[in-house]
Formats: sequence, C-alpha cells, structure tokens
Amino acid sequence: FLDFNHEPVTFVSALSKRAIELAEMDRSIDLMSTIQPKTFAEQNKLSQLVTGLLQNQDSKSEVEGIFRDYLDDDNATDFTDDSIFSSGPFLKRKFLVFAKEYINLRRRTFWHFSHPEFEQTMTGLILQLLQDYDNKKTVLVPKDYAKCFAFLLSIGYENEAERQLSPNMNALECIGLAKLNLRLQTHFEFHPIFTTCMRMAASDEFWNNSRVAKELLNLMISSGLYLPVVLERVSKIICEFPNDVSVILAERFLWACFTFGVEGIKGIEESARIITRNSREMHPLPLLESALALCFQGCLDRETVAKTFCVEFLDEVDRYIKATHYISLIPRRLRDVFMELNRAVCLDMPEANVPWFHEKYCTEVAAIEGYRRETYLHSEVAQVLEDVVGKSSHFI
Repeated sequence: FLDFNHEPVTFVSALSKRAIELAEMDRSIDLMSTIQPKTFAEQNKLSQLVTGLLQNQDSKSEVEGIFRDYLDDDNATDFTDDSIFSSGPFLKRKFLVFAKEYINLRRRTFWHFSHPEFEQTMTGLILQLLQDYDNKKTVLVPKDYAKCFAFLLSIGYENEAERQLSPNMNALECIGLAKLNLRLQTHFEFHPIFTTCMRMAASDEFWNNSRVAKELLNLMISSGLYLPVVLERVSKIICEFPNDVSVILAERFLWACFTFGVEGIKGIEESARIITRNSREMHPLPLLESALALCFQGCLDRETVAKTFCVEFLDEVDRYIKATHYISLIPRRLRDVFMELNRAVCLDMPEANVPWFHEKYCTEVAAIEGYRRETYLHSEVAQVLEDVVGKSSHFI
C-alpha cells in the first residue's frame, strides 16, 4: 500500500498512471488499495474501474477474479448464481474491502472526493448483504458488520443505516460499529447510531468478560461519552473476579473513573491491588495513569510513590520515550501525565517528600502551544478559579 503525501510530484504522478494501467490489465487487483492518486481524474478512474467490476455480475470469470484469493475450499461455492453472494459461509467478501478503502480515500481528501456511481453500487450490495444476514442466509463477523454501516454513514445514508440496525446485535457487533462510527465523527458530535450502539453494548447481559469491558471503557474515554452502567458493571467484574481480571482492564477502569470524575465507586481498592501485583508487567504510561487515578481517589500508597519517583523509573521512562518516539502522541502524553502526577503528589502527599521537577516542562509547553488536555478534574478546578477570581484567560 502506497500513500504519498509529499514530493516528488512527478514520481507520484507516474506511479499513479502505472497503477491504473495495471488495474486495466488485471481486473482482480485490489484497486482501491493500490495507491492514493493525487488528482480527482485519477481517483475517478480507479473508482469507475471498481464500480464496473462490482456491477458486472453475469460473467463467471469477472466474479471469480474478485474472489480468487479470498476463498476457502468450499464445494458449496457457486459462481453461476445470479448474485455476487455465495451460499458458502466462508466466502470473504472482497467488496467490503473496497468499501473500507473508499472511506479511507474520502477521509484523506477531507471528504471532498465522491463517486456517486460507486456509492450507489456499493450501497446496493451492502443492503442486500444485510438483508441476507437478517434472514440468516449468510454469516457476518462483527468487523464486517461494522464496515457495512460505516460505509452507509460515510456517504450520508444515516436514515438507511438506522433502519438496518438490528435489535439483536451482540456486544461485539455494537462495539465494532461504534468504533468505526466514532472515526467518522468530528468534534465529538455523536451520531445517534453511536450512542445507540454504546447503550446496546452496555446493556448486553452476556458481555461479562475483560475484552468487551476494555473496549467499552476505551470508547468512553476516547469519545467522552459517559455511561455509568459500564463503570458499574466493570466494577462488579473486578470485585467478583479479582484474580482473573487483567491488569489492563483495571488500569482502564481507574483511568475512566479519573476522566469522568467518578469517586467512591466499588472496585477502586481492588483495582489498586491488581495494579500493585502486576506493576512490573505495565509500560510506564499506563502505570503513571493508574497512579494519577489512584491519587485522585486518595488510594495511592507510599510504596507506589517510591517506585515511581526514583532514578530507575526515570531511566525506564526515558527508554520508553525513545522506543515510542515515532508514535508522536505517546511521548507528549506520557510527559503530561507524569507532570500531573508529580503535581498531585506534591499537593496531596507532602509527607512523601517528592520534589516538584516539572517547572521547566510546564513553562516550555505553555510557551509553545499551551496546555490542552482536559478531564473532569481540570473542568472542576477551572470552575473554582472562575468563581474566585472571575473569568480571566490569565488564570483559566
């Protein structure tokens, strides 16, 4: 997969033209995944090729060309049917790959690019697939189920997508759809489908396991959508199965409580014990987030403070930052959390004698771009300051 965003323009242009030539010669090529063209003319050309390929369902060779590399040995597969869909449940539907790549293509062009004929053809295929799924004529794994709805939402078919929502979706299907739907949103303006899927997943009586709980917590944290029922159910899991719960789930639970300002909920103390038992398995960032969340809850112990504010741990943090420097957000996020933990320990646990050593970092960050991260705690502090000193940009 090639995705050129920079120079040289001449090379990119030549490669785009060659990709189109190859696509015309071998129509089984993964057209939408081959390259991101630079011009609308090239984008339209590739989209037209894929549209023609999907519309041509009468030719056995054409359809076989789409799925040649995506079939398991299944004697039930019959390409002579009038439909592009096979009776074989193991057929991996190549057109959903095209749907996903089309979404990615539109995102990279900031939603300016569109190909109406491709969208109409793909919509018809997806609606037929969803109908077959509802009638139990075919099998859809959760990620493919989510891709169908993501495509409909991305081209503005919100009403159609809502009509296709099944009340029998399981938790994983709801989560997959919510994750893809969230990526299509901007400025945290939740589409009703996102909140519906989150609430359906939260109310699923069969999701008492760490994977679903962790996914729901991550979605809550990343979206800012607060669902108390999720925290209550996760706290119940942690309290009932403390020896079976993963340290990742305990950390996500603590961080979600900190993010939404939830105090006094069951499971905090048990999560603290899980973190203490498994701290050696944790990377510096989740360990610091857990410590900050426990400090907010008033449950941070002196032993954890001593392990965190020592030369050995600082060396580990430096190594972690060097190892993750290519992921631009992680080093900055780690430094922010470490600074907040340092400040919280100095204010709330003065008996620990931890020095404040982030003054230079705070000054540099404020001078460059300001401090942007906001949680419930930040909002609460800002409100108190506003009540005391008035609304002034110098303080707030």
